[in-house]
Amino acid sequence: MALDPEGGSAPSHGSKAYSELYLNRLDAAEATIRRAEERKLASDYFLVRYFIAFLRGDGEGMRQQAAMARASRSTEDLISHLEALRLAGSAQLQDARRTAAIAVAIAKQSGRLERAALFEAATAVWEALYGNPAAARQKVDHGPRARQGPRGGLCRRVRARRVR
Repeated sequence: MALDPEGGSAPSHGSKAYSELYLNRLDAAEATIRRAEERKLASDYFLVRYFIAFLRGDGEGMRQQAAMARASRSTEDLISHLEALRLAGSAQLQDARRTAAIAVAIAKQSGRLERAALFEAATAVWEALYGNPAAARQKVDHGPRARQGPRGGLCRRVRARRVR
């Protein structure tokens, strides 16, 4: 882990940037990331930058950060899921479905079954919200079965409540 001679590390700068983001201090979050990068503290800050761009309505900034996140196998599924949520939120459901399917497939290929189940459950929720109960039911009935754990069995729990 890279340490900053003036104190701090890459994770501490990342934590600070997220905290500033949560407080809606977008300029401060960007400044924290810039300082970390100037000090050569290695970390992937594209998710923070993606959320900042989202909050500012900066489509081009979101696309740039998504492209960088897709280059990293560890965040490729998550950024695809976030892009699917963005598309669904703007009523671009066909594109959202395709992007969500990519996120689920990547998560499954990586052995992240809980994450795949979470992505499927999110898809079921937006399908239900947009008045597509059949599509929502299909997602929870045929979604991946996640292993047991704190979030395990998410689709199973949604299935138990049944989408009406």
